[in-house]
Amino acid sequence: MEPQTITNFFSTYITRENITLAIAVFGALGTITSWISNFYHTRKNIDIQIIKISRIKNSLIAYVFFQNKSQLPISINSISIQVDGESYSGCAVPPHTIKITKQTGNTITGTREYQSIPFPVNLGSLSGASGYIFFDTSKSVVEALSSPLTVLVSTNRGKSMKMKLPWTEWTDWNKMF
Repeated sequence: MEPQTITNFFSTYITRENITLAIAVFGALGTITSWISNFYHTRKNIDIQIIKISRIKNSLIAYVFFQNKSQLPISINSISIQVDGESYSGCAVPPHTIKITKQTGNTITGTREYQSIPFPVNLGSLSGASGYIFFDTSKSVVEALSSPLTVLVSTNRGKSMKMKLPWTEWTDWNKMF
C-alpha cells in the first residue's frame, strides 16, 4: 500500500465520531453481557436429590439433599409429594421425631432419636443441607409410589417448583439410620 492511501484511510474512517461510536457499542455489549451473566448466576436454581427412601407402615421417610446453585440465598418453605393429583406435605411443625431402640432379648441396648429437617430450610449462596423428611400418607399411596417421585417445592423466591426426583430402590428403615 502506498503511504498516501493509508493516510486517506485513517483520515476518512478514524474520526472522533467513529471512535465515540465504537466506544458506545463496546460499552453496550459489555452491559448486555453483564446483565445476562447476572441473571444466570442469581436466578432460582436448586437441586434436590433423594439419597435414601424407606416406608414405615403408612408413612414415607426420605433422606434428602438440598443444594442451592444460585449466588443468592434461598429458603425452602415446604416440600410435598404428589401422587395421583393428591399432595402430601413433608413439613411437620414441630419436626417429627423418629425414635429407634435396639434390643437384645428383653434388654434395651441402645436408643437413638432422629428429627426430620426443620422447615424452612435456609440455604446460603452456593450451599447445601440434608435431612430426613417424614411424609404421612396412606398405605395405598406408599405402595403406588414409583421412580421418579414428583415433588412440589415452595420457596421464598417465586412460585412453587414441580420437580421429578429419581430414586433407585427402597431402603430398609433399620439400615437407613
